Amino acid sequence: MLPDWASTMEADQALSMASVPRNRLIWITTQTGKPRSVKGLSQWMSAAASSAGLPSDCTAHGLRKARAAALAEAGATASQIGAWTGHASLSEIAHYTRQADQKGVLGAKRERKGGNKIAQFPQQP
Repeated sequence: MLPDWASTMEADQALSMASVPRNRLIWITTQTGKPRSVKGLSQWMSAAASSAGLPSDCTAHGLRKARAAALAEAGATASQIGAWTGHASLSEIAHYTRQADQKGVLGAKRERKGGNKIAQFPQQP
């Protein structure tokens, strides 16, 4: 169950959970079985997104950035965003929350939107 401020992201969570096998752990490794480096994982995800025909902004960094911004718009605190996205410092998160904070200062309502640009995740072969 998601916290109230993330309730608009329930469809994303359900779609993501439906695409993951429940009967085993999944480790992201190289073809030789070794763990992928952070850079290697990012490059692998970018190549996989490209081969699946996804938009060019569907990269590991782009997805993380989009989720951090969506969480900020939904009203999550910097600490909550960091717990969700795995950012190491609050200064990194501030970059993504700045726009949402400016809207709040101006009195604008926070957008309570969720969802992906992707209607369905590509199926694994």
